[in-house]
Amino acid sequence: MYRVGAVTYMSTSLTPRDAKILIRYLDAVDDAVTERLEVGYNPSEENLTFLLCEMLDDNKASRNTLSYPLTQMKAELAADSKRLVVSLAIETRQYPRHIESRLTSSDIGIIVSYRDHVRHNSFESGVLLQAKRLYHSLNHPKYSLNDSFEAFDRSQLKAMLDISQRYSGPDMSRRDPTGAVGLCRYLFYCPRPNAYDEDSQEELQHYLLPGANIFDYAKGWHLYEFASDPKRHVPGLLASSISWLAEVWIDNRLRKSKPVAREVFERLWHDVEPLSWFLVYGMILGRAGCHEGGALDLVRGRGSAVEQFSAETPILPRFVLTVDVEVGVARG
Repeated sequence: MYRVGAVTYMSTSLTPRDAKILIRYLDAVDDAVTERLEVGYNPSEENLTFLLCEMLDDNKASRNTLSYPLTQMKAELAADSKRLVVSLAIETRQYPRHIESRLTSSDIGIIVSYRDHVRHNSFESGVLLQAKRLYHSLNHPKYSLNDSFEAFDRSQLKAMLDISQRYSGPDMSRRDPTGAVGLCRYLFYCPRPNAYDEDSQEELQHYLLPGANIFDYAKGWHLYEFASDPKRHVPGLLASSISWLAEVWIDNRLRKSKPVAREVFERLWHDVEPLSWFLVYGMILGRAGCHEGGALDLVRGRGSAVEQFSAETPILPRFVLTVDVEVGVARG
């Protein structure tokens, strides 16, 4: 384990090649999910979350046709003699009736369990994602970067902030300036580029360029390579820190309007990351999510952590994704 600036990294065996393979698969999932947001479709956050979780499950992924299927990803990872093995499993959580009634039905919990049998290193990290989709305005035929996340709720954001603070530890400030650490995040569902109007499509390409103040060496493995590729993937599944949202909607109570797509995309590579990059360069590297035992219990929806939250805190996940990463072979 080591630190770069304010960010802690675990000593993992993930290579640049591994990262690209994992991201390629997750970007294929991104394309399949965000295709459902084409103009003419009107899926709910719950529908999109169910589809996403189905594609991230070893036992169900084959039901969907992806440009880069899970079987191919696993075969390419296995071609490396280092033996990095990734398993994905989704569990649908059932809660007691008095808890079930307050769930939002769109939350996802993610647990990354990393075990390195060669370097004898292991860790677990957890995160809660609250899903919000972009809503198309009826005032124009296509999506625009001025369209908003209509289901965004200030009180729900406040609950997420309170929970994140509870598990942040004594060495973290109320606001996480790096956007790298924390239990709670938003998962924004945005459409594929062709669903936007022409001006928005052009603007989107500029937000994909890396900012001038990127000091994340792990992400730098192919951030600039990505930015120089004219065919680069335009993400629609975006994992966002809650810190910048709290500053705008909790600290500044004069702000009444909902977040719009432009506000999310313009924070790419800082407060906001493609879900694929967040999972790989964040959670699998051990630099994102929360490692505290109580937080992991909360993500799993188990133990005393579930009963600690009042009926005004609908944050428990309906779906729990477990990403098992194993390096080498376990020896007796």
